[in-house]
Order: sequence, then C-alpha cells, then structure tokens
Amino acid sequence: MLRRTLIAGLTLLAMSSVALAQERPACPTGTELGWNWEYDENKVMLTDPDVLVSWDMANGTKATTKGVTVVYSWSDWSENQYVTWLKDGEQKLQVGLYVPPPSLPLSGYTAFAQGEPQVMHDYYSELTAGGVVIIPFDEDDEDGWKSTRSTHVYTGLSKMPEAGLLRDRLEAGDEAFTVQRWAKSEYQDASARSPVGTGSFTLKSFGDLVVDMKPDVDAEMAKAKATGVYCVEKT
Repeated sequence: MLRRTLIAGLTLLAMSSVALAQERPACPTGTELGWNWEYDENKVMLTDPDVLVSWDMANGTKATTKGVTVVYSWSDWSENQYVTWLKDGEQKLQVGLYVPPPSLPLSGYTAFAQGEPQVMHDYYSELTAGGVVIIPFDEDDEDGWKSTRSTHVYTGLSKMPEAGLLRDRLEAGDEAFTVQRWAKSEYQDASARSPVGTGSFTLKSFGDLVVDMKPDVDAEMAKAKATGVYCVEKT
C-alpha cells in the first residue's frame, strides 16, 4: 500500500512538473516603427523582417538573405568591470546583431547549412559600420553553428569602447553595416578557417523603442524571480 501511495505521489508530482513547464507564458511581442519587438527578463530583441542582406561570397557568387535582429541584453556587473564593459544604469549591457547567412560549401562541410543533421562548425566575424570597423576580426573569438537549430549568426559585444560605438550607430538609424564571416570545422584549428563572404545591409531607426521597453524588461525579471516562471521566447 505504501509503495502504491509513493508511486502515485511521484506520478502526480511528475504530472504537476510537466503542467508547470507547460504553463510558461509566451514573452511579450508586438510591432512598432516597422520593427517586430520582443522582450524577456533580460533582453530586448528588435527584428526588421524586410531588410535585405546582400552577400558577396568567397567563391565569387552573390546571394541575398532577409531579416536582421538587434539585441540589447542586460546583466549584473561588478565594480572591477566598470572601465571594461558598457554600462547602462547599474547593469552591464551587451549589444549585438543576428544576421542570416547564406550557405557555402567548404572543405568537407557546408558552412551555415540548415537542417543537415550533425553539421556543426565555428565561425568568426568582423563588423563595419559606416566604413569604420566596430568589431575587428579576432581568431580567439569564435561562435558555434549547429545546422539543426541555427538560422542566424551573431555579432556583438559588451566591451568598451566598441560596444558603445555600436550602440550609437544602431540608435542613429539609417546606418550601413557590413559583416564579414570566416568558418572552420569544429574540429579544425583556428588557422584552418576559410572565408565565407561579406554581407551588407542598412538598418532603419528604431527610435526610443529599447529605452521605452527597459522598464518592462525589469518588471518581467521581477515577476519571474517572484514566481519562478520565465517566459518563452518566440524569436
């Protein structure tokens, strides 16, 4: 009898856990100034679904992808980070861009292929705004791509002064950006990376959207900490 009661209790607990997991609300979303916005407990994501990215590929071909996302992400910081990281109020701020790349066959794999099982690789970036290099190429700074879940590649940072310059360029609007990519197999040394291509695009202004949403982000974090329930991102 005790064993049955214990099993029943564990089953009920498991069912309750599943129910709670399913009760996570969707993160707030909307559209304003031509941007699709979304925020959660620590970041704001603004997507221009119509912006075109024109790519000059390393193999001499040209390609076009569509949709770029701007991300502002806040986290706690300590006193010894103050001169190193971009500060927003009492928090550290990271600013970045998610840009959709086209696929390109490289040695033994396809860089930025989507849907191919087990295809993983590392990529590197350089970001230019208005002809000025904002984020220089760094062979020690790599990000990972997994074909079954990745659709965009990220370029961003918190480090000053580059992060502050990127934020200024983004908030000014009508800025021409250029992102250059390199990639390698996840098992290769960094020296084996190959050029993928260079993408160019122009982002329109998003006005004060991020500033206006920051109190909502803080409120979402306070609610999540109080309830233990975090919203589910759509972007």
